[in-house]
Amino acid sequence: KVLLRISVVLAVCLCLFFVDNVWNRNLFSNNALVVYFSSFGNTKAIAKDIQEKLGADILRLQTVVKYPKDKALFLAQMKAEISAQNYYPALINGRIDLSPYDVIVIGTPVWKGRAAPAVISFLKKNNFAGKRVYFFSTYSRNAGLAISEMKKACPNATCGSFLKVELTAPLNNDEASITIPGDIIKKWTTEIMAKQK
Repeated sequence: KVLLRISVVLAVCLCLFFVDNVWNRNLFSNNALVVYFSSFGNTKAIAKDIQEKLGADILRLQTVVKYPKDKALFLAQMKAEISAQNYYPALINGRIDLSPYDVIVIGTPVWKGRAAPAVISFLKKNNFAGKRVYFFSTYSRNAGLAISEMKKACPNATCGSFLKVELTAPLNNDEASITIPGDIIKKWTTEIMAKQK
């Protein structure tokens, strides 16, 4: 009888734990959005990992004028954009309805120590008042000022913690080759979810 009672209590506790976790995940997943821009797939891979862990919606920013597929031409355009003063490329999906979301995670690749102009363009076109915004960046040498630039571009947001992901094996158009250091994404997304409870 004692073993039966213990088994019943354990079963009830497991059920409550499972229901609580599912309820919290569904509650969180209904109001979170991951927005990112990606050049060669690095930031895309990180954004997808974050999206899956949060159970969030996801949006990839797309510029009206496509970037060259040739790496040399792309790097030349990247340098030109970063060197230009106040250049913000037009986006196909630049202005969106953020009203369904309380939490917005925004990611950028780091270009010469700066945030990609497409990301800054998105931040400037939308109103983040009343939103909790988290930023992440992907880089291979220098994280630079990307996070600071993103924060400055949306002054009305309530900014949470940020994540800088150093890529130990940057992609060459092959997402399978990416190496994400440790479990930093899991820790960060757990922290984000804990803040919303």
